Amino acid sequence: MIVDVHYHMLCSWDCLSETFWDFVGNLMARLFERLGKKMTVEEVKREVFSTYIDPEGEKLMRYLDQTGIDRVVICALDYGIGFGEGKIGIEEQNRQVAAIARKNSDRVIAFAGVDPRRKDAPQILERCFRDYGMRGLKYHPDAGFYPNGPESYAALEQAVKYGAVLLSHTGPLPPPSRSKFVQPIHLDDLGVDFPTLKVIAAHCGEYWWRDWAALAHYRPNLFGDLAEWQFTAAWDYERFCHELREAMTIAGPGKIVLGTDTPFFEPIVPVTKFLEILKALPQNAAPGTRFTQEEVDGILGLNAKAILGL
Repeated sequence: MIVDVHYHMLCSWDCLSETFWDFVGNLMARLFERLGKKMTVEEVKREVFSTYIDPEGEKLMRYLDQTGIDRVVICALDYGIGFGEGKIGIEEQNRQVAAIARKNSDRVIAFAGVDPRRKDAPQILERCFRDYGMRGLKYHPDAGFYPNGPESYAALEQAVKYGAVLLSHTGPLPPPSRSKFVQPIHLDDLGVDFPTLKVIAAHCGEYWWRDWAALAHYRPNLFGDLAEWQFTAAWDYERFCHELREAMTIAGPGKIVLGTDTPFFEPIVPVTKFLEILKALPQNAAPGTRFTQEEVDGILGLNAKAILGL
């Protein structure tokens, strides 16, 4: 079983502001440059991002078929307060994402995207969970809030009430994101104050993965996904093996799950390539590292199956 817990459902360009698209476009342009391809931010937006828009989920289903992924978590994005509002309101965006999941409920799970600083965030989330059938919440604290702040706690009470899972970005990002808000340490309080809330740290903290792993060791409800680790896996395989092995050893069994951040980085390192690398770990680990088949099966899907109650 293969489960991807981190897919961004982009139903419309107008769900997000131009500031957001410029932000991600700049990030992608830097990655393309590493591949030897020069692209301006405007070229990335026009030639790459425009192909990601998927109002009915048809591209999503092709993605699952082409990669062999059995289940996927699709997330709505709320950067409105931090980066400027899109033309489509956040509740409508969540309704659109939820509708795609309901239409494909045997393969797709929807997570709401709601900035907890919105004055009616708890009410929006209750509708997302109760009425739209969404099963989790995606946070982007780099938009300017702490996941352990008072506004967040009011929102997370709804998540606990409905048994939802929190997927929260961790790891530094370029401006206008504010990286101080996405350090893994800010998830520490959640493990104490919301002991039944399952929290997935997106990217396992990325460059702060040791901080995440140390916390995960002592927080039974804290997990992490491998979104954006595909770059290291493809470009520096030995380092990938050593860092993954150390993270798994520190955090403990069952803590790491597959995430991809699709569709954003598919042109950089295709998900099929990342899956090939992960599947081959038991036979092809870098010198000085070892991965069992059980561990790899856990990363690919069984750990997420347990977290999500599939």
